[in-house]
Amino acid sequence: MAKVSSTWAMPQAWTTDVSGRQRDAYAPLHSPDQRLSKKVEAHANAVALHFMYYNFVRIHKTLRVTPAMAAGVTDKLWEIADIVALIEAKEAEKPVVRGPYKKRAEGLA
Repeated sequence: MAKVSSTWAMPQAWTTDVSGRQRDAYAPLHSPDQRLSKKVEAHANAVALHFMYYNFVRIHKTLRVTPAMAAGVTDKLWEIADIVALIEAKEAEKPVVRGPYKKRAEGLA
């Protein structure tokens, strides 16, 4: 009789498919001439936006819902306009910080 493993392993085809999809999504970030941004903060924002879209907007074939809906995080299908509204609301909360003014020279009035 064959020994049956008590642990479940994810089939390699699934991991290859997921890795390939993520590799394709990040392809523009790899080559220097097609990079989205040279600033780390802008890069982090682009990655966060991608994950927000992937988990809340995109309906996955196998799940037939978004991953956020499948996990019970949300019960509605988000649109890109919802993400934009969320970003705009967060930016409206931030106080506008202005830098210090330069002191005038003595001779100028």
